[in-house]
Amino acid sequence: MDMLKDGIQFTAEVKRGGAILCRLSVARPDEDEAAARSALADKARLWIHDYLSRAG
Repeated sequence: MDMLKDGIQFTAEVKRGGAILCRLSVARPDEDEAAARSALADKARLWIHDYLSRAG
């Protein structure tokens, strides 16, 4: 998962076959990159689960 940082906002892109399907973001006032990555991974898993359940 690629993650970008802009101030206190962290953004991740969910991709499939190189195409961006979704962008997720989280704000961390403490700028803790590890915590942001963990939170974004959780959000990505939930989004992917929802996406796959709609695709079938």
